[in-house]
Amino acid sequence: MVKNHCRQERIFVNYTLSISEKQEFIICRVTGPLTIKVAKEFAKEIDNMSRAHNIKRFLKDMRGAPIQSSSYQIYEYTYEYMTNLGFQKDTRSAILVDPPDQSHNFVETVASNAGFTVKVFSDRAAAIAWLKE
Repeated sequence: MVKNHCRQERIFVNYTLSISEKQEFIICRVTGPLTIKVAKEFAKEIDNMSRAHNIKRFLKDMRGAPIQSSSYQIYEYTYEYMTNLGFQKDTRSAILVDPPDQSHNFVETVASNAGFTVKVFSDRAAAIAWLKE
């Protein structure tokens, strides 16, 4: 398990990375507000872990972690950071959110338009079932 503690504007944001019990997907659990800086850090770690273990499915648990970035920052992150740095596009990412949180919906749209397979869920079982398809 990889752990990282990132200080962001006096807010400590924790995330953990682990591999599911049957090694079917990588789990990223984020708590606290999600900024682009934090997203860049864990995205790189997920990509490294994915390549090392040949796992192409990701469960990004963002419950309690609303996005604290503008639409432009999300767009720039997706097209300039993820695409230009060669993040894998043959992966599948389920973003798990709290039911009232719609801050991740734009991420799904932008990432899909950029060629990544991403879907937002509020139900963990449904997210895992989709990853296993």
